[in-house]
Amino acid sequence: MSKPFNVTLIQPQGYIFSAALKEAAEYLCAMLQQCGFDAQLSTNELRPGAYNVILCAHLLGASDLPRIPRDSIVFNSEPLGKGDHWHFASDTYSRILARFHVWDYAERNLARIDHARKDTIPFWYCRQLVRTRSPARRLRSLLFYGAPTVAARIGAPGITGPMISQACATGVARSLNGSSKLPLKCADSADFRRVAVAGLRGE
Repeated sequence: MSKPFNVTLIQPQGYIFSAALKEAAEYLCAMLQQCGFDAQLSTNELRPGAYNVILCAHLLGASDLPRIPRDSIVFNSEPLGKGDHWHFASDTYSRILARFHVWDYAERNLARIDHARKDTIPFWYCRQLVRTRSPARRLRSLLFYGAPTVAARIGAPGITGPMISQACATGVARSLNGSSKLPLKCADSADFRRVAVAGLRGE
C-alpha cells in the first residue's frame, strides 16, 4: 500500500456539471487522508503510480479504457436502475463498472452490479470539509441541483431556484423551520479504511 491515492474528477472541456461532484471528491480525499493514506485531488488525470479513484467515469469514452490502471476504483454517482439512462447509450460505462472495483453511496445501485468488488461509501459529517464563515454574516443560502418541479415547489414554498426532488425540498423546509431532528453522524475512519483496503486488494 505504498502507492498514493489519486482522487480524480473527470470533466470534459466546457462540461460544468462535473463540478456537482467536486465536494464528493474532496470528501473521499479527506477521508483517505484521515485513514493515514497519501491522497491528492486531480482533474482528468489517471496516474499509473497511484490508486485512482475516478468520479464521473461515465464521461469516459471507449478510447480511454486502455489507459485506466487495473487497480483503479470507480465512484459511481449515476442511477443504475431500469430506464433510459443516457450514460448507458454505449456499452463503455457498463464495461467500466464490470471491470473495476466500484464505490457508491447507494446500496440499491450496488445491488445491480454483478460482481463482489463493490462497497458502499456513506456521506457523513467530515470535519476537514467545514468551511470557515465570517461571524458577521448571518444569512442562510441554499443551492439546489436539478430542474424545478411542481412537487418541489409545493414541498418548500417560498424558495426559488432549481430543486432536486420533493423529498429534498421537504427536508430543507423542515430544516429552515427548525423542526429537523435528523442525527448528525460523523464519518467512521476505521470503517472507511476497511473499505479502502478491500478496494486495493480487489475484493
